[in-house]
Amino acid sequence: MKRMILFTGIIILALMWRGEYVAIAQTPTADEVNAVAEELYCPLCPGLRLDVCELKVCEDMRQEIAERLAAGQTPEEIKAYFAEQYGPKVLGAPEKKGWGWLVWLLPVFLAVGAILAVLWWWRQRFRGDNLLLTAAPVVGDIAVDEEDLARVEQELRRLEEE
Repeated sequence: MKRMILFTGIIILALMWRGEYVAIAQTPTADEVNAVAEELYCPLCPGLRLDVCELKVCEDMRQEIAERLAAGQTPEEIKAYFAEQYGPKVLGAPEKKGWGWLVWLLPVFLAVGAILAVLWWWRQRFRGDNLLLTAAPVVGDIAVDEEDLARVEQELRRLEEE
């Protein structure tokens, strides 16, 4: 009977030890939790990532991430869960579908438009038939053409005659 009790005790200790070992192996590390939390944003603080926010709700969310990682969920599943719970703002970036594409493509269109505008301006500025490059001589800060020179000479002659 003593052997049976001893044997049962050893089995129970072995199972308990094995259970703790398995639980420890499945518990996610802080780095794993922070890796997911870095990609999520606090639902209350605009622009503050979940891994650095000190609010109670963010602590609860990090705890939820740890529990879901321990349950075997992937980071994408966890992010989808939080986006469903708190809305897409917790993802920090718009989804690449529907109107979200506009947010992703608008900066590209604006950059291309700006480049084309600068090229057009540059071409207009340095064209051969541009008035700035073919203008009459400049006297001081005033550009003078042939008509103006003739009129000034005529006025000077008229003044000399008087």
